[in-house]
Amino acid sequence: MEFDPASGWLYIADTGNERIIKMDPNSGTVTGNLNPYGETLAGYYNMSGTDWDVVADTDLIKPTGLDIYDGRLLISDYSNGDIIVYDITQDPVVELGRIETGISNQIMGLKVGPEGEIWFVCYTAHELYQLTTLLMGDVNGDGSYTIIDVILCVQYIMGFIDLEEDEIYRSDLNFDGEINLFDVLHIVDVVAN
Repeated sequence: MEFDPASGWLYIADTGNERIIKMDPNSGTVTGNLNPYGETLAGYYNMSGTDWDVVADTDLIKPTGLDIYDGRLLISDYSNGDIIVYDITQDPVVELGRIETGISNQIMGLKVGPEGEIWFVCYTAHELYQLTTLLMGDVNGDGSYTIIDVILCVQYIMGFIDLEEDEIYRSDLNFDGEINLFDVLHIVDVVAN
């Protein structure tokens, strides 16, 4: 589970039903106490009348871990090892892409660090993995944001140059699958700051 303070929704991996749901934690009423299993909890209740909705249920097999970062919902799928990224600022949510970890039937918990790095647990090997992010906006991949990155992006949009696949990926700052003026403005903002 992960609470999104921006929306007030609690996101839940409903593994048994192969889906992700969201619930308004301020809705519903307590209809009874439940007995916690193996944990001491301040409260463990049966709720009725909560407001909830299915967020994602397409191509999920065993969603396990989840985290929210910068308007994105990241889900780890135990069955195939994929990490699925959704844009939760849109309604309905939009799947932005999948990261294939190659670790099927092993990936569990998932957490995004403060710099956007993705951490996940492989439970059978008892290992913690980290996926580091590219410097989005660093079009030429030199490790820094400069006016050159802005110029390359503008030249690509105007059709003056072609970019390599990885340069195109680093240019798409809003992850909409297109390189356009919005990406240039994002890169200008990154360079200016």
